Amino acid sequence: MCALIVAAVLIAVAPASAEVTVRVDVDAPLAGVGPVPREMVGLNMPVHTDPAVVTRTAVTPDSENWRVLRQINPGLIRQWINAPECGLHGLDLPPSPEDDAQWEAWLREQLAPASGNWAEFDAYMRGLCALGDGVHIMVNEPVPPLWLGPFRWQDRHAGEVIDLRSDEVCDYERFVEWCGLDGNRIGDVERFERLRRRFSLLFELLARHILADPVLREHATMFTLGNETDSGGEFVQNSVRWRMWVYGAEANERFEAGLPIRPIDEGMLQGLYMAMYEGVRAADPAGRITLGGPETSWSHNQFERDGRFWYLDWFIDGVNGVSGIGRERIDFITWHNYGYDYDYSRAARQLHSAYSRPTYLTEYNATAAGHGMNFMQRGAQTVAKAIIELSRTEGARGACFFKASGGGFGLVLNRDDGIWRTGAFFALKLIREQVVGGRPVRTAIVGDEAEAIDCLAVRRSDGRPAALLCNTAARTIRVRLQMPGDGPMRLSSIELPLARERNDYRSVLADEIEHWSIPPGVNAPSFALAPHGVLLAVREGAPRPPGF
Repeated sequence: MCALIVAAVLIAVAPASAEVTVRVDVDAPLAGVGPVPREMVGLNMPVHTDPAVVTRTAVTPDSENWRVLRQINPGLIRQWINAPECGLHGLDLPPSPEDDAQWEAWLREQLAPASGNWAEFDAYMRGLCALGDGVHIMVNEPVPPLWLGPFRWQDRHAGEVIDLRSDEVCDYERFVEWCGLDGNRIGDVERFERLRRRFSLLFELLARHILADPVLREHATMFTLGNETDSGGEFVQNSVRWRMWVYGAEANERFEAGLPIRPIDEGMLQGLYMAMYEGVRAADPAGRITLGGPETSWSHNQFERDGRFWYLDWFIDGVNGVSGIGRERIDFITWHNYGYDYDYSRAARQLHSAYSRPTYLTEYNATAAGHGMNFMQRGAQTVAKAIIELSRTEGARGACFFKASGGGFGLVLNRDDGIWRTGAFFALKLIREQVVGGRPVRTAIVGDEAEAIDCLAVRRSDGRPAALLCNTAARTIRVRLQMPGDGPMRLSSIELPLARERNDYRSVLADEIEHWSIPPGVNAPSFALAPHGVLLAVREGAPRPPGF
């Protein structure tokens, strides 16, 4: 474990040569963007496949994890419906899985309001609703449950299933074949349509249940289907990759030769999305529950390489004889982005411009020294960078940090029989308290080191004039603030050691987040902000400016 290092904040006596001045203009709102949405502070719940780990890392109501994350008061939660916490994978197995009429009667009985099978789901989902004031829950079904057919999991990680007709372990490809699929393609149209009808009924019953519950109806407002559909969708997993890639055979060779790259699943994912759409709309024709677009992973790379979102164009608009789902059936686009040094706003702008739909960044995290490395400073910087860039971007509505809790990576870590808080945890907490709800306004950064700092200034709606979130590059820089108002300025700084490797983690202590106050009359305080530092400056106690 790293030694505890308390963040040192140096109030300057004399200016340094590598100094920038940050000027905030609260009277100049940024065009095209509104107040920072509450959904910008989002949590991606743990993705559990093993019930044995649920008791340790899940965010179940009133658990220690739940109480700690409640301090963040998130505005958006992305919940994977196939997690054991939701309780829907504990259903009795269908007595006649091959008979469509008997299977439908079985599912309606299992998911009837009075069946008792909703009790665990309701308790868990209501606990998520209470994590934030007015939180929105995005229900995500990445993989259809195997009981849609005559199969059940034996070992999900190994892709091992039991065939209910023989009660024996069978090859996973038997399930794929039963679905009417031939590898990545629809092989048997009649079988695939049968799967679609079952999938549609599942979502109809799920939507009806949510709409019938006043608490869930208010908070569980979004459905998304699949996960990273441009890299296979995870609808059908296999024992080798757990997903099917749909980029097409020899995609890199075709690209280098200047040939078009075409998806090869021939409408499989469109068909399943439409099944979900039809089921949700059967329960809710008025559209109170919205439907997301496909999960889009690394979309910035795809656009930068090909100059278009060719997969989404195919999925939404259709091409080569395959019908798209149509833009009218999408309310928003969801996408993923990993890494502290990527341009979060670019992909959001490109997606919004291409499809005229709001975007939700449903997975992001730092990747310093390994996927999911967010324990130290890089996690705090990643959060600040994502909020800064997306809050200034038209159409960007929310962002979910991956993930809320876990044994290896998350906002809170379950280590050594305790709850450990990360730098990203404190960054989200500060942003939620001071930035969310504020209207982004113009800032000017002046000085030779201007490119080394990024800022988001907001004019807040609580009568106080401004809050400023700053994020630095890989070197120390001296910053001079010019913020309007004559009250004291409160500064909060997160400057922690950088993680050196994946397991270089520890709990961040609250007193390591340095807070100090600049007295009234000091309009332009100057201070040194360490490499990869995160700073939040808030003007306190000033009178409400005209037109605020």
